Amino acid sequence: MISVSKRLQAIVDWIDGTILADIGCDHAYVAIEAIRQKKVLKAYACDIAQGPLNNAKKTIEELGLQDKIECVLMDGISGLSSEVDFVVIAGMGSKTIEMILDNGDCTNRTFLLMPHKDEDSLRKYCMDHHLRIEKERMIHDGNHYYPLMKVSHDLKSTQSLNQTEIFYGKNMQKDQVFYDFMEKEQKKWSMIYQQMPEDKSDLTLQRLKAIQSLSKN
Repeated sequence: MISVSKRLQAIVDWIDGTILADIGCDHAYVAIEAIRQKKVLKAYACDIAQGPLNNAKKTIEELGLQDKIECVLMDGISGLSSEVDFVVIAGMGSKTIEMILDNGDCTNRTFLLMPHKDEDSLRKYCMDHHLRIEKERMIHDGNHYYPLMKVSHDLKSTQSLNQTEIFYGKNMQKDQVFYDFMEKEQKKWSMIYQQMPEDKSDLTLQRLKAIQSLSKN
């Protein structure tokens, strides 16, 4: 029986395509749960390394899902079948995700992106590359907070993000997890600000103002 983490279930909850590709699939749990929960008709579990794919294939066969999930040795999204309309890229830094998007075809595809760091960089990348952030939510799993972004390719218009949205999300779901995260951010950036020379603190001050504008009280 697969143990579904909060992060994994949050990703699966937001999948609403027809053909899924999970990039950097690890054990293919996202693809497996997407099929089991009838979120998609077919899935590709993709990874750059053969080892994780072997593990994924074994699990898929044990569950009898080999007719609906295909394991693919692949670097990024550049070799994806044109039938894929929904892509999950999670468990990587923002710069790696940006590189994957740069080197592949985003046309007519929806993405779920979950970076584990530098999410402000990824939001700015989306704004600059016709990737519209439809919605976001913050996931607390273990001792970490992870932003989950649902993004769609849109060549017809450019989405604008202000500095607060670049820092803390566009169309972010304002729930208790988000406010708990903001409280943690307040403590972190207040401490950083106190330790910085005054002439180098502008960006930190901007961030603190953004936090204040989003605080619950």
